[in-house]
Amino acid sequence: MATPCDTCGATIEPKDGGPARCPTCMAAASPPAGWGGLRYPTIIGLCLFAGYMALTASHRGSFPGTHTRPPPEWREFAPAGAAFVVSMPGVPNKMEAPGGKAFPPNTSALDFLLDAPEVGLALSISEARFGRGVGVAPLAVMARQEAERLADAGGGRIVHEAEVVRGGLAGREYHVDVKNGRLVGRMFAAAVDEGWRVWILSAYGFKERVASPDAIRFLDSFRVRPAG
Repeated sequence: MATPCDTCGATIEPKDGGPARCPTCMAAASPPAGWGGLRYPTIIGLCLFAGYMALTASHRGSFPGTHTRPPPEWREFAPAGAAFVVSMPGVPNKMEAPGGKAFPPNTSALDFLLDAPEVGLALSISEARFGRGVGVAPLAVMARQEAERLADAGGGRIVHEAEVVRGGLAGREYHVDVKNGRLVGRMFAAAVDEGWRVWILSAYGFKERVASPDAIRFLDSFRVRPAG
């Protein structure tokens, strides 16, 4: 029996041999139990999720690494209302939720994507905000589920997972090999006065590019700041 997606409203057809996923936003049809009140499709809806945005960059006709252009100008990116700063080789585009669907009560998100062929990468960052009373799954669980979702979406597999620390904030890093390259993602979470914030960074490109100084510069530049 077909069911509507909790995240974007698209129709999810039943699938034999595994959990059905939304064809539009890749959210699972049925979330796992015991997640402190937060359904996994909800968090996918809050962040188009940085990794999935980066994976789709190539489908817009600008696959990372296929163009030769002058070196980019790196700059700090600290969007209004967000609680992070990151260094990027250009100004990213703000992305919108699938189908313009409204966020669940007491939640919101910001999503940004930079398709940067100058450095052979698609770079993205998302910030999800959860108000008081909204449960958040353990960081390791969220990161693992995100890596698995990206592997499914890209027809690939997870090849590396590890803890990472930036500015005293512990996070999770995952590497996902897909058909056209590799995605390196990092996820961080922190309790704030108004609830929780979750950040997801991703760098996508050919394998040699996601290990390049440009990719490392982007990922390592992340730091938390007071929301401005």
